Amino acid sequence: MPKAKKRKQQKPETSGPPFLPSELLSKFVVCQGCGERLQPDYWTKSDEPFGPIELKPQNGQRMFAVQTSTRLICKCGEKVEFPLEPTVLEHPIYFYGDDADRHPKGYYLHSYTLIGGTTGPIRDMKKALEEVKRKFVPDSDPASWKIHVKDMMNSKKRVTNAIYKRFDRNGLKEFFEECAQIFSSRDHLTSHLHVTASAKAGESRKERSRIEKAIKATAHCALLSECIFNATKQGLRPEFILDAGKEIKKFPHIESWSFDTHQEARYYLAYEMLSHGNSIDPPKLVTPGSHPCLELADIHAYFAANWMYKVSIGEEPEMDINKFGLVRYLMVQDGSRYKVNKATSIPRDYFP
Repeated sequence: MPKAKKRKQQKPETSGPPFLPSELLSKFVVCQGCGERLQPDYWTKSDEPFGPIELKPQNGQRMFAVQTSTRLICKCGEKVEFPLEPTVLEHPIYFYGDDADRHPKGYYLHSYTLIGGTTGPIRDMKKALEEVKRKFVPDSDPASWKIHVKDMMNSKKRVTNAIYKRFDRNGLKEFFEECAQIFSSRDHLTSHLHVTASAKAGESRKERSRIEKAIKATAHCALLSECIFNATKQGLRPEFILDAGKEIKKFPHIESWSFDTHQEARYYLAYEMLSHGNSIDPPKLVTPGSHPCLELADIHAYFAANWMYKVSIGEEPEMDINKFGLVRYLMVQDGSRYKVNKATSIPRDYFP
């Protein structure tokens, strides 16, 4: 007797709709029939993803249809058009990201940094980091060794690395302070972001793992939402290059916390508003430290996490976070809202 076929189970969602900045949440249209203020349903999942629809080519040119408004039905029966304000994206803006997590007593604290800029500033930061590395290790090609702050700051691991063991504590302090100047001296030309999300740690290993995955995906969603909205609003196409969390064995390398978060968000009208009617590629996950801006992201994420952790337990941080200059600091408040503060320091209410 043949075996019964197993019913294919649908893959559960790891994320939901994107976050919407307060600028979008405050937008309404007024019904001309009764004066009611109306706003569309951003949060109901659609059967199809939003974004441009490709049409039949004309004269060899690719053609796309873009939704410019969505129709609302007022309670008085009047039909009202809500504008979606699509934009044309002319130039890329690149975001390089890495994380650093901490575990204050009873909590899980997620810290993620994105180093952002258009082609010129990215090239400039790459050159600046190469110069700093060459200054401190003059007899080695800057591209031949990678910065991994966690290992450099760990005395046991530092002595096992041919490059890292050349640094003593004072040398490390000087090195990372010069790296921080790459941020602060260019903060008027760049677009750096950092997100903080925390939750009470679970009691069992399984529960802790579940909570940490959920926090990471939620924080990632908030960060992508903020980047996509501000970039597309300026006519820039965001491209995300992130440190992979697992060993890369083939390309494209996919990790659900990033890929699924981005892909699932596209099924909500909120995404159409965020992207200004554009299709944005999912983040690329690459080998850690494979670009100088990933090294810079690692530096800021580490010291941001260290600063929050040390402040929370009443100890002196390893570096003053103000040295990095202006950064857009985000804090996830719950599953649908986040706060943004552009400053040189992380607000104290952002972490336990």
